[in-house]
Amino acid sequence: MQKSSLLYKLNIRMLIIFLLVAISICILVSIEFYFTLKNEYISKGSAIAKSIADSSADFLVTKDISLIQDYINQYQKIEGINNIFLTNEKNYLIAHSFSPKPQDYVSHYIQSNPTKITFLKDDFLLLIRAPILNGSLGFVYIEMGLTLILKELLITILELIITVFVVGMIGLFFLSRFTFSILSPLNQLNLITQKMSQSDFQLSHDELNTLKSIQRLNNEIGSFSYVFENLYKKLQIYLKELTQITQKQAAIDQELAIAKNIQMNLLGTPQSVEITNNISVSTFIEPAKTIGGDFYDVYEKDNLLFITIGDVSGKGVSAALFMAATLTAIRSKINYQNDPSDIITEVNTQLCINNDNMLFVTVFFAVIDKTTLEMNYINAGHPSPFLISEDQNVTELPMTDGIVLGIDDTSFFHSKKILLQNNTYILMYTDGLTESQNTDLSLLGKEPVKQWCSQSVSSIEAFQQSLISNWNLFCKGIEKVDDCTTVILKISGMNTLITNPIKIHFQNDIQELIKLHHVLEIYCNQHNITKPILNSLNIVLEELISNTIYYGYEDHEDHLIYVTIEKNDALATIIVEDDGIPFNPLQDAPSIDLEADIEDRPVGGLGIHIVKNMVQSITYSRENHKNIITIVKEIT
Repeated sequence: MQKSSLLYKLNIRMLIIFLLVAISICILVSIEFYFTLKNEYISKGSAIAKSIADSSADFLVTKDISLIQDYINQYQKIEGINNIFLTNEKNYLIAHSFSPKPQDYVSHYIQSNPTKITFLKDDFLLLIRAPILNGSLGFVYIEMGLTLILKELLITILELIITVFVVGMIGLFFLSRFTFSILSPLNQLNLITQKMSQSDFQLSHDELNTLKSIQRLNNEIGSFSYVFENLYKKLQIYLKELTQITQKQAAIDQELAIAKNIQMNLLGTPQSVEITNNISVSTFIEPAKTIGGDFYDVYEKDNLLFITIGDVSGKGVSAALFMAATLTAIRSKINYQNDPSDIITEVNTQLCINNDNMLFVTVFFAVIDKTTLEMNYINAGHPSPFLISEDQNVTELPMTDGIVLGIDDTSFFHSKKILLQNNTYILMYTDGLTESQNTDLSLLGKEPVKQWCSQSVSSIEAFQQSLISNWNLFCKGIEKVDDCTTVILKISGMNTLITNPIKIHFQNDIQELIKLHHVLEIYCNQHNITKPILNSLNIVLEELISNTIYYGYEDHEDHLIYVTIEKNDALATIIVEDDGIPFNPLQDAPSIDLEADIEDRPVGGLGIHIVKNMVQSITYSRENHKNIITIVKEIT
């Protein structure tokens, strides 16, 4: 058994206490015994001196000194008395027991008019004086040595020490046995505890038996051993359950890691990508958990760029699954549709099906024409992106009043269009950015993000890095509780190279003419067509296409109008195609009488008249249920 340091320390302390007590007792008893013996000696000497003084009075009256000497000699045989001497009334020595003569101190002592009791420290003597007839005949002096007192005192101290030592050792022995009986089971419990910590909280059969044997003690230690054993049993149950939970959690963590890889593969690696020579995209995502509900997507199809950013309600697996369903639905619609209203409306309807958990997702969805830089977008309850102009002015894109997806399957989502300018940025983000907290539990908000966006940067990568660095600095020292995703779009100053010929399409919406003017301006700049020719082409196309938009369709459905532009040497050929009602503007438009007054002229016909005079030739044909107008104009 391991030596108990506690028992050793306790024994040492008890021994020290015993020694201190024993020494204190010996000193106190010795002092008390010394003064008791001294008082007894004084009493004894005083009685003898008085007896001699009473007897000596008769002898001195008869002047028989020899009788006095004999009488003195008799008393000197008493133990403790060294010498006896007498003086007359004039303090002359008349009788003594000194041999052969009195010591030197006697005469000095007699002449000093001593007190009744005098203690001579140097000689360690006690002198007691008694008067003879009140001092009229002289005095009797008894000299008593104190060495006898010392001998008796030393003998008494020795006996006391032996007694205290024997009694103390017996007491210490029984006390040590008693403390050992208490500390031994404690030491055993200590050893059991140490072995538990060294063996993964496991105890052997012998150690359990030791615990049970300690429990038989009818004291607090036995009760503690019983509680300790119960605690051990509960600990074993807890460790077993913890092991099972840990194994399950490990399996879950492995599955979550796989799910995260799948999610990241679904989203693609966050990076900066140059879409065209004037369009770049940079993405960033940081889930709050292993997997999250934020997502983004950048998808190209033909001449269109589709950008999606979204945030699913909640966190964890359920949000990740809903995110995957949303992203998959959007991608599937993009494959056969281009209009963002149709895409998001159908995705919303699909997400509402069997959505028993009432999950929802906010989405910003944009379709960008890579040639015209027109962006057609829908905001379904998502934070409005920031538009950063070339002079670092930061504004928010107008909302489209769309609700979140997955709640109402009857909702229709209207879109808005803007024409993106050169040297601008668009920051799309989730609320995990603006709703981040710092150590003071203050929300970041939009204004600091706007300030970060207004700083001049050299590239889209630098913009993304600066944004994330500022965000991390704000959140430093606190755990991030929400996913954060950013998508940055950059429109460079360099225009997209437009091929010759080029074919573009527009919807039957008068606002689409802005897109047409933008494409035509880029085309003319790249192919060295002068500004006056550009203006005349804009007038011609606006006249023809606006007539088609306003009067060419009998329904209110969306239709596409196609325009093909081709430059050949000094001529530009433009072909306009639409699927409207048959209409030949060269024949069906009213004729114009320029000589008649304005009030007398018929409505219509003036526009086509102007077009005819601005071009070299214009022809019409009807093929495959389409109106086809071909225009040829000199560009020199």
